[in-house]
Amino acid sequence: MRPPHHCSLYALFIEVFGTRDFDGSPHRLGNATATLYEEGGATYLISNWHVFSGLHAQELVALDKTTSLLPTSVRVHFPKENALEEIVHCDYPLQDSSGKHLWFEHPLKNKVDVAALPIEPPELIATRKLNDSMRQPRLVATDDFFYVTQEVWAIGFPKGIRVSGLPIWKRATIAAEPRFSSAAERHKILLDTATRDGMSGSPVLYVGGSPTPMIFDGSSQVVDFPPSKCLLGIYSGRIAGSDELSAQLGIAWRAEAISDIVSARMPYTPTTA
Repeated sequence: MRPPHHCSLYALFIEVFGTRDFDGSPHRLGNATATLYEEGGATYLISNWHVFSGLHAQELVALDKTTSLLPTSVRVHFPKENALEEIVHCDYPLQDSSGKHLWFEHPLKNKVDVAALPIEPPELIATRKLNDSMRQPRLVATDDFFYVTQEVWAIGFPKGIRVSGLPIWKRATIAAEPRFSSAAERHKILLDTATRDGMSGSPVLYVGGSPTPMIFDGSSQVVDFPPSKCLLGIYSGRIAGSDELSAQLGIAWRAEAISDIVSARMPYTPTTA
């Protein structure tokens, strides 16, 4: 059997839980996507600000309209090394017993919809860290590399769909020229794609290296080059419209936002609109 594409091992299925006030029991608020990143010997679970806060990133209202509960923990589904259909479930608190939040937000707070939670992942998992997709010797994630109309992939779990525990690849193209009007806008890229709930936190990558025809000694041969990859950023959701098909534009936050967050290590502090 053909092994899974290595980029499929970047995305992690996560569930988000709040705590009921009347009995302290967990209440499942929904699911999303996350990925791992390593820096300075520490490992971080990377997803969206709105996933960890439970608030709309612009309106700052609770995303769970039924209970208005906010997240207190996340459950991460790690596929096992050499046994991908076997899942290791790990629960990580988003705040300590005193109510202090354990995850980090961007220095621009909710204006950049990316967040990082320091975690200790279990051993012998198949999940790969994003770092190798950010440090390709042949590909560097700069404005000179990514351009409007370029095809990229958002890799995550739309509507919670998994195939043998692995994510779904959603095709996207970069939909707008990189012209920035503010510090927050500098981190944002618009994508032409039809994504769905559950994709929040998905890594967005350029993936190359498909079989390519080459000419050798006057004859055409097909050469399967080793795959190349480059991280564009983290997907955070669709631009709202009157219905799910409106515009079909998504938002990705550039990869450097991750480095900004883990360098600053600013714990999340609730804010108001």
